[in-house]
Amino acid sequence: MRDLQFGNFHSGLFPMEMTLTVGDGKNDALVLMNAGTYEGVVTRANSNVHYPAGMADEAARIADAFEQARIEVRARTGITWAFKPDIYLVPTSNLRGGFSLRIHLRRNRVLKLPLLMEGSVCDREWSRGIAHEITESSMLSSLVRRETILGDYAWSGNEIVNRTRWFRDGVSDFAGDILNEKLFGETYQPPPWIYKALQEVRADLLDWANFEDQPREYEYYAASLALVHELTNRAGPDAIARITEAAFREKVVDGEVLDRAVKKVTGLDLEEFLRGYRMTWLGADFRDSANEVRVAHVYAGTPADKWKVKPGDAILSVDGMKPISAAWLVHHLAAHRPKDRIAVEVLTAGKRVTYRMVTAQRYQDQL
Repeated sequence: MRDLQFGNFHSGLFPMEMTLTVGDGKNDALVLMNAGTYEGVVTRANSNVHYPAGMADEAARIADAFEQARIEVRARTGITWAFKPDIYLVPTSNLRGGFSLRIHLRRNRVLKLPLLMEGSVCDREWSRGIAHEITESSMLSSLVRRETILGDYAWSGNEIVNRTRWFRDGVSDFAGDILNEKLFGETYQPPPWIYKALQEVRADLLDWANFEDQPREYEYYAASLALVHELTNRAGPDAIARITEAAFREKVVDGEVLDRAVKKVTGLDLEEFLRGYRMTWLGADFRDSANEVRVAHVYAGTPADKWKVKPGDAILSVDGMKPISAAWLVHHLAAHRPKDRIAVEVLTAGKRVTYRMVTAQRYQDQL
């Protein structure tokens, strides 16, 4: 895949610094980093990890995870990290206080960043935030002089709103989850409340811009990530990369460049889809396994939970049709209305069982 970067047509409008905040942000992470003593450095193709005494092995594992994440972020989103992370491991026992870091986007494209550690294990929120900021700054600072605007700007009362922030922040959070998968060896499962946020925010998400002071900003971040997952579920694991490519190829740069790209790739009219967004489901997440679709997770109080469906069960058929992939199954269920009755054949504990399940509205208040 070609390197795809989005920027600002060299107008100088993109932010020269970004802020990473975890918790209340009262403590300055840069102060901790500069006060540390570092014994050595582990170098990979696109990252350096500096470590204090006794943490060489952990530094090597973290450097490998950053490299793996960089490759997967590019494959899954079409975005190449334009900045090289220069990571310093910073052990601290005071993470509850909350830290902030002002990140300067330097011309040499090296980002000097602390990675806060709880003992010998890196903090999940901090690592996710670092991947988010590297990804978002890469979208705002291009590598080449052929660019599409993926920024919403305001200055002196004038506004340029390109309906792009949902994409930048949703994809950047997605990148953070990819990094954490590599760091912690866990398959990421989107939490139910992000879809609830999407159901509440809906089409307002498209007008979410940098200069707006949204009282529900955290909810907008969650909705953005949910929309990225929705597009992936409906159009395949490379959907975001294909949307990125389609936006890159747009000849007309205006406020609807992403809307057109989404429609080309998924067939969805984004505004119409969000205005009427609802999700019908059975209460389970699914994963592809060889030639089968298996249950990955079951949520309490849902139809799947009521019928004692378990993680690892194979879904043999739904409405008499064999599911061809997890994404197909999610899309098929979403096409139903809540309270539709469907036949679900499951292989559980070596036995074939057919349940007559009733679909539910996804992520109600109790979820």
